[in-house]
Amino acid sequence: SKGFLLLLERNALFAKIKDSEKHLAEEMNAGAKYVMSLMPPPIDKPISIKWRFLPMVTLGGDSLGYFPLDEDRFAMYLLDVTGHGLASALLGVTVSNVLNARALPSVDFGNPSQVLSALNRSFKMDDHGERTFTMWYGVFEHKTRKLTWSGGGHPSALLFKPNVTTPVELGSDNPGCGMFEWDDFTQDEIIVPANSRMFLFSDGAFEIHKRDGQTWTFRE
Repeated sequence: SKGFLLLLERNALFAKIKDSEKHLAEEMNAGAKYVMSLMPPPIDKPISIKWRFLPMVTLGGDSLGYFPLDEDRFAMYLLDVTGHGLASALLGVTVSNVLNARALPSVDFGNPSQVLSALNRSFKMDDHGERTFTMWYGVFEHKTRKLTWSGGGHPSALLFKPNVTTPVELGSDNPGCGMFEWDDFTQDEIIVPANSRMFLFSDGAFEIHKRDGQTWTFRE
């Protein structure tokens, strides 16, 4: 009967939708594994670095990396692309690949302000679906223990010196990368005592919704 045929057609449609959803989920999971594979493993030398990546959805726009520049200098960064999903993840991967390959022409990767200025020019939001990204980029010199950093719209890193419970905030007043023309990215530096700890994170670590409807602040 017509009712029976209609039921068969609807069931077939539901089956196709479920197959499509399953395929999409598999593709997203594969993409998430690829993003994770680009992040360097935790290390113990020349400095100890450990990290956790817990995206809000299967694919997020956060990425991180670190690498030696030479025998005495070690670079590290964390970036957070606006939005979530595939498009944000792709932009995060692209920026990470550029940094890891040191593929910014005429840029001294030991100079954080130069790095952020070059990224700001190279990844304008008009060319990337109105997406921008925040970033913290630092360079540590082993001999002098000097840490030089620059941030673009990113939460401050927190430096805990030995036996001190109040952290030193390593922040910057620069805008996020790609938002608008800006070649005046500033940088700062600090001498890091031995046995210090530094926490570098994206805003997803503290923008938690509380039971009263408010959002957990950076200060909290």
